[in-house]
Amino acid sequence: MTNTILFIACSIDGFIAGKNNDLSWLFHDQDYGFTSFFNSIGSTIMGRKTYELSAELKEWPYNGKKCYVITSQEIKDERIIIRKDLVTLVKELKEIEEKDIWIVGGTRIIADLLNAGLLDSMILFMHPVIIDEGIPLFYGIKKISLKPIKQQLYNSGLLEAEYDVIN
Repeated sequence: MTNTILFIACSIDGFIAGKNNDLSWLFHDQDYGFTSFFNSIGSTIMGRKTYELSAELKEWPYNGKKCYVITSQEIKDERIIIRKDLVTLVKELKEIEEKDIWIVGGTRIIADLLNAGLLDSMILFMHPVIIDEGIPLFYGIKKISLKPIKQQLYNSGLLEAEYDVIN
């Protein structure tokens, strides 16, 4: 069965980016299971703002994966597939994908999937830093119950926490 998985880093106070999209606080000292996770997915889903930040990187981070961007705006980029309806897309992909689907972000995509009962699990990488302002990981979400699956504390202080979403 194909699952939708939120695999994302955040500050300990729940932000996925600081003020002005600052990501300088993210650790890059080791893989933290990213390569294994990346090999387990078949496609990615993200919002337009997350896409725009990814497109600015030196290397496109989603090579070899189908990359869906949820937006009503026109974007000319052969690396992505534009879709307007997130819920319909996720339902379609769950039927046809053989591998899991990485929910990259951002906040609105996460909220919409949680509220629709379409996010299966979350793997959060909580960095031991408080940034106080920026883009929140969660916003506008009804009460959601989670089942803890795995927790791992790295020497760097980063805490990996995996949860299944109980719908």
